[in-house]
Amino acid sequence: LQKAEAGHYQLAMQDLVALLKLDPDYKDARVSLIALLIDQDKLMEAEKMIHIGLQQSPEFIPFIELKARILALNGKYKLALNTLRSRTPNIDENPEYHAFIAAMYQQNNDYSLAASLYRQLLVINSNNSSWWFGLAVSFDKLNQEKNAIDAYQHAMNAGHLSPESMTYLQARLRKLEEVRDDKE
Repeated sequence: LQKAEAGHYQLAMQDLVALLKLDPDYKDARVSLIALLIDQDKLMEAEKMIHIGLQQSPEFIPFIELKARILALNGKYKLALNTLRSRTPNIDENPEYHAFIAAMYQQNNDYSLAASLYRQLLVINSNNSSWWFGLAVSFDKLNQEKNAIDAYQHAMNAGHLSPESMTYLQARLRKLEEVRDDKE
């Protein structure tokens, strides 16, 4: 992993493959290798590694999540959502998993379910800007302008959003406030 952090991805992957030859059941090594393969856009190799991992440990959440990530990267959002929902950990134990489910609800245009799940996540951590942003987008798509404005403002105040998200957020916030002002 230190090799990967230093940018030596090929060496890191070779080391992880060697570890898995010694111990094919070493889940953390397999997860790290799959993540590196995905980062290096080697999705077919990653899929093979996930398949083996799921054969060995079908209930192992990181394998299920990685499988869903590859499906989502390939635009198969409904399959990704079904994969995630096939084995769902408790929301308190793995809120990021549930945030992924909420994002897949959005990709499948099910904004009500996404909003509901983002609300549950924000009970766990009310300072998570990504969850506020997801909630805002869901409200926006549901034409709930007041709720969307409030959630966008929370997301902006919480900070830690990507520059792209901030640009989108600011543009939508201006537009929604203009619409609100025109109505008043």
